[in-house]
Amino acid sequence: MKRFIKYQNIAILICFLPFLAFLISDLTRDYRYSDLRYIYSTGVLAVYFLWGASFALGLINVVNILSKEKKLAYKLLWCFVSLLPIIYLVIMLAFVFLRDLINGTFQL
Repeated sequence: MKRFIKYQNIAILICFLPFLAFLISDLTRDYRYSDLRYIYSTGVLAVYFLWGASFALGLINVVNILSKEKKLAYKLLWCFVSLLPIIYLVIMLAFVFLRDLINGTFQL
């Protein structure tokens, strides 16, 4: 069985960071208006950190892939996997923009 190269492991990790952020967000949501509000605040910071880390690691990993990998097909595949969180956010923001534009609620 072929072992993954270091940048491939990082690319897979980058894809799991947003899922972990969603999980933390869901688990800490109930503490927002309780006496344990600090749990919610810590969860919000963790979510921001995980999303930011997935973006930063994705860009760094793409640079690493482009500098070390020789085969074009592998470059494209693993660059796409590394950039999945950024692609996801761009697509979701585009859908929200289009929804607001269609409904007439878009404001600058």
